[in-house]
Amino acid sequence: MNPIQKHFVSMSLCVALLLPSQGAATTDEDGRRAITHLLKYVEESNCVFIRNDKEYNSKEAAKHMRTKYDFSLDNIQTPEEFIAFTASKSMVTGKPYWVRCADHSPVLSAEWLTQELSNYRRTVPDHPFTK
Repeated sequence: MNPIQKHFVSMSLCVALLLPSQGAATTDEDGRRAITHLLKYVEESNCVFIRNDKEYNSKEAAKHMRTKYDFSLDNIQTPEEFIAFTASKSMVTGKPYWVRCADHSPVLSAEWLTQELSNYRRTVPDHPFTK
């Protein structure tokens, strides 16, 4: 394990210890489906993801987010927490993640994913956020 990975693991453990204990993950089925959708959306986007000033393709970005999500599963209960804790910034440097797609200039990944979550919820029948 390289020094950055060790630091990431240490920081992740510290964050996990500071969060209130919830026992097993309580993400409901709708939340898990939404998170799965967001990961697939990232993977299939063909956008460039900028993490710590380095560019990654969409498949690499989705893999990174999935790894962070799997590591923090017990502390993530909503899609909004998924975005905040795994898809918006580096836990090592604190730098925000950016997304650059062919149809727009770079945007913060948190904003990009929050918009997609809103779009997704509008398509789910009987979802409480659907109006």
